[in-house]
Amino acid sequence: MNVIGLMSGTSADGVDAALVDIRQDAGRIALHLLAFETFRYPPTVRERVLAVASGGSTEDVCHL
Repeated sequence: MNVIGLMSGTSADGVDAALVDIRQDAGRIALHLLAFETFRYPPTVRERVLAVASGGSTEDVCHL
């Protein structure tokens, strides 16, 4: 199964995306990283993310 994981860390510099192949191999779970990319936020978006992290509402988080 191929899975994409997304994460934006505390630095709020962008979104990291990883494409991983997950399969069972001899009764064990095997993970293989297929691709990884960071998609940088424009400066105005980064400022908004940091502002919301410091006290924004749930609506603000969902909007971003």
